[in-house]
Amino acid sequence: GMLMRGESLQEAVSTYVMLTIGDGLVAQIPSLMMSTATGIIVTRSVAMDDLGTEITTQLLNQPRTLFVGAGFLLFLAILPGFPKIPLIVLGSLLAVFGIYLRRGFRVKEEEKKGLKKEKEEVMRGPESVLGLLQIDPIALEIGYNLIPLVDTEQGGDLLERVTMIRRQSAIELGLVFPPIRIRDNMRLDPNTYSIKIKGVEVGKGIIRMGKYLAMNPGNIKEKIEGEETVEPAFGLPAIWIDESTRDKAERLGYTVVDAPSVIATHLTEIIKSYASEVLGRQDVQALINSLSSDYSAVVDEVKKSGATVGDVQKVLKGLLKEGVSIRDLLTIMETIADYFPTVKDHEELVELVRQALSRQICQQFSDQEKKIPVITVSKEVEEEIRNAIVTTERGKRFAMEPGEQKKLLSRIVEEVKKIREKGLKPVFLTSPEIRAIFSKIVISIIPNAAVLSSFEIVTDIRLEAVGNIVL
Repeated sequence: GMLMRGESLQEAVSTYVMLTIGDGLVAQIPSLMMSTATGIIVTRSVAMDDLGTEITTQLLNQPRTLFVGAGFLLFLAILPGFPKIPLIVLGSLLAVFGIYLRRGFRVKEEEKKGLKKEKEEVMRGPESVLGLLQIDPIALEIGYNLIPLVDTEQGGDLLERVTMIRRQSAIELGLVFPPIRIRDNMRLDPNTYSIKIKGVEVGKGIIRMGKYLAMNPGNIKEKIEGEETVEPAFGLPAIWIDESTRDKAERLGYTVVDAPSVIATHLTEIIKSYASEVLGRQDVQALINSLSSDYSAVVDEVKKSGATVGDVQKVLKGLLKEGVSIRDLLTIMETIADYFPTVKDHEELVELVRQALSRQICQQFSDQEKKIPVITVSKEVEEEIRNAIVTTERGKRFAMEPGEQKKLLSRIVEEVKKIREKGLKPVFLTSPEIRAIFSKIVISIIPNAAVLSSFEIVTDIRLEAVGNIVL
């Protein structure tokens, strides 16, 4: 500057020192912006929004950011050499916008506090207890050691199996069961599960995690090492075995299942056994509404006959109680429409509906050769039962002399034991007049037994007498 422009020493130093510093600052700005941009892109790798939305959200998320930016711009405005008016305008705009955002955040905070206060008041109010009065139609409670069975992250598939159980039950029984609530219960033994119907425990079992349940079909003499137990669904003798023993048990002919299968099987049998208790009027109304969309004439005729939803419910309950599917709701409703004007007794209606469903019932108990092994009832026993039936205002009741009744029950148990030794399911055959009463007698001691009447046997089904009840 002194040589080329003729400046004094002081002027040259002042001018070129300032230019050198300014050039250095200008050279750093691109690097600073590049580093900032790189940091923003890297830190938002898990963000769901696009880059523009993410930057805007972060800048406007806190009013303090705008206040800092406004203060910095106003500070630059007072420094010599910087454009004052643009910096003052930008700084003022940021400050005003920051004040506006802060007011908005304060309003939101007050609203949140108000909602929280209202929620606390509701929790303290008497009406908050109403939710505690509701009970689940079906619930499965598990101890904390069994939690991995329902945790999908740990490979548990029990939730999926429960869904399949509901679907399969709907196909077999014709009833859409409500969702099955699964929850852990710290009051239970860690290895125990409990199945509840309407809040009441109806079944429970113990599971050994990491082990398999082996059951002897009855014809295997060689024993295997393990912890002896009882299979919870059917009450059969079983053994908990290690995985190393599984192959040997299967080669010997044992039936081997894993822990989730034990619970799933037990839950399936509970659903079948207690389906009649789960069926409510609202469920029946839903079934009727579904049928009405395609068969409105049948539903209208049932209504004209005087039958209510409660009447239909009692008939459906009577069928489900003995394991008869209600999937063919059309036939059931047509039978009710035919007979309800003259037959008001629900047990008689159930018998008439069973006869209308005779082919379905026979298919349920027959083998591939269309043959049903049955235990017959002698004429003398039928006559004794018929004479012991008393008709009351609430329907028919069984009133046999205690000694004779005890003798009858022992004969039934003996015949069923013989049948089970042959690997057959106990199915009794009686006359139509005593079928309902005899069924109550049998099911009271053998829940999974079936009682058919001669009117329920279709022509193409063959009967094979494998036992006889005599006194």
